[in-house]
Amino acid sequence: MAPRATSLAWVEDLAEEVISPRPCAQQFPDLETRVAEHDRLVEAGSAANAAADWDGALTLFDQAYPMLFKTSTLLSALSMRLQRGEAALTAACCRLLLGGEGVLPPEERAVTEASLAQAEEMVARVFAILEAEPNAADLLVPLDRHAALCSRALGASEDGRHGDAFQ
Repeated sequence: MAPRATSLAWVEDLAEEVISPRPCAQQFPDLETRVAEHDRLVEAGSAANAAADWDGALTLFDQAYPMLFKTSTLLSALSMRLQRGEAALTAACCRLLLGGEGVLPPEERAVTEASLAQAEEMVARVFAILEAEPNAADLLVPLDRHAALCSRALGASEDGRHGDAFQ
């Protein structure tokens, strides 16, 4: 599926910030300590993800990423963004990763491509719902309710119950 053109330039700007944040300002006595703290945060993020605490996991992965700028940590954060319903941002980040100057190892490229496909599918489903419903503007809600509504709408769409997605 081709990326959908969007007038949301702020999504692209935010994607740049997510992919290239400022380096971690925290001082470490040595690289070993920095790596240990990064790994501790990633482990805690993985535990939060396993407990379906996507907000907590995202916070931890976002804290860890600027410590070492490991692509695997960024991909974990993007996975949490997708779980939270941030499909447009996730897709923009994946496109930046895939089109960037660096070379992704095959495994990370495959994860990025799969995440991009999943994010684009979610965006397409949301657009399909919005185009099918004349009162779609009523779906525009605060971000804290966004992920729950997207999840409910996606489930209803998958079951062919498009009308239920608006309740």
